[in-house]
Amino acid sequence: MKFPFLTAILGVGLLLTATFAQTTDADPDSSPADLLRIAALNGDANAQFELANQYYRGEGRILNYSIAAHWFRRAARHNHPGALFNLALCYEMGLGVNRSKYQAFHYYRQAAAVGVREARFNLALCYISGVDAENHDGDRTPAILPDTVQAEELLKTLAQEGFTPAMRELAGIYLDRPTDQRNPEETRQAFQLLLKGAESGDCASMRRLADCYYGGWGCKQSSSKMIEWLEKATARNDAEAAAKLAFCYESGTGVTPDPEKSFKYFAEAAKGGQSMAQYKMAEYCAAGIYTEIDIPQSLEWLKKSASAGNHFALFKLGVYAAEGIGMAENRKMAAELFYEAAKLGNVHAQFNIALYFQKGEYLPPDAGAAFFWFKRAAEAGDNRAQFHLALCYMKGTGTPKDEAKAFEWLKKSAENGNVEALSLLAVPR
Repeated sequence: MKFPFLTAILGVGLLLTATFAQTTDADPDSSPADLLRIAALNGDANAQFELANQYYRGEGRILNYSIAAHWFRRAARHNHPGALFNLALCYEMGLGVNRSKYQAFHYYRQAAAVGVREARFNLALCYISGVDAENHDGDRTPAILPDTVQAEELLKTLAQEGFTPAMRELAGIYLDRPTDQRNPEETRQAFQLLLKGAESGDCASMRRLADCYYGGWGCKQSSSKMIEWLEKATARNDAEAAAKLAFCYESGTGVTPDPEKSFKYFAEAAKGGQSMAQYKMAEYCAAGIYTEIDIPQSLEWLKKSASAGNHFALFKLGVYAAEGIGMAENRKMAAELFYEAAKLGNVHAQFNIALYFQKGEYLPPDAGAAFFWFKRAAEAGDNRAQFHLALCYMKGTGTPKDEAKAFEWLKKSAENGNVEALSLLAVPR
């Protein structure tokens, strides 16, 4: 997922705040000496912009995103560059206004037109993803289709100006092209762009540069260089890099396997908010590996990881709820957690939720839903789901009978080691 360039202007005034006298009141709106507010009310765009920033930051005024957005909008009417960009961010993130990707695109485009570099970058991201149609007060905005050509042009110009996020994004586009569409020259350019970004201290560029050294993309393959750049990013407290280093030491990728170092880096990444590392720490705490067995702490790590949308953590929380580990047994909660994990692609959760729908346990009985989830898990390679999907086709449960498909899935299940499928295939037809 791509995130807007949040720190560029939002919360940073484009004018000298010393121009206006400040009071020390918790909320100077009540003070007759609030010269900044008076100037803003009199139509001074710079004052409106600074007032909006103060409300956004909660500095000298009570934090209020709605009022901040109001003043950004007032300043934007004067074509104030920072206000146009910040208002776009408010719409992008739903801060003080109803979230609207379309309105964000509209204001990014205006801010880009008056020279805001960060707006040009975010506009490129909008062109990469496209913008869905939206309903606003009964009116429907048009969809904006992805336009990679325009996105790349914007990013190339920004990269030439030395804007690190654009260099990194452009490199990612080059490296992520389908294999048959990759251009060796673009791959070399991607490496050089990432190297520039990494040397300037950008941790995300360091991580991607490490990937280049691992795969030999645009450079000579070098495990030592891969580790070197991951270590540099980790030294800058980059949680993603720490998690990658942990995996390297766990799997022996580019280094001699070292379980203790792996634990150390997973712990560092987890503290930095990396969700997969938080899940791994939950596993360590539950098993007592390199730490004491601590189920409550395991549960806390799982909750943190799950709150970030990690489907492994959601599934494991479901297991804890189903079996009463670290909490009172709660099968209904387990079903809800499995369902959330299933929607995010967790195969084990998909199988479990299919069984719940099939048996009507903790969820309303629904043969069609059971078939749907068995099929999702079966297509992902789960041999138990493949066996149950075969039975659905065989019996016509949740789907029309289809003996050919039943046999096909039974055969796949058996090939993947399912004993029940092997036994059923051994019965003369």
